[in-house]
Amino acid sequence: MAGEVFVLALLALLTIIGSVVLWNVFATARTKIDATPIETTRELAAGSDRGYRRLAEHAVDAEERTAESLAELAR
Repeated sequence: MAGEVFVLALLALLTIIGSVVLWNVFATARTKIDATPIETTRELAAGSDRGYRRLAEHAVDAEERTAESLAELAR
């Protein structure tokens, strides 16, 4: 009986640790994705032509992703 409780407690602990690790991995990936528009905003604030180009690229990418999503939903 004590062995079964130990195994269940160990499984619960490993599940919690795994969840925390996965949460951090996804949070880090999300932060890296979100960092690009912030850099673009800083470049725009500095009056950089590169910032305007990057902003235009992000807008085009967003439009393309939206069009693809709508096409998938229409199917």
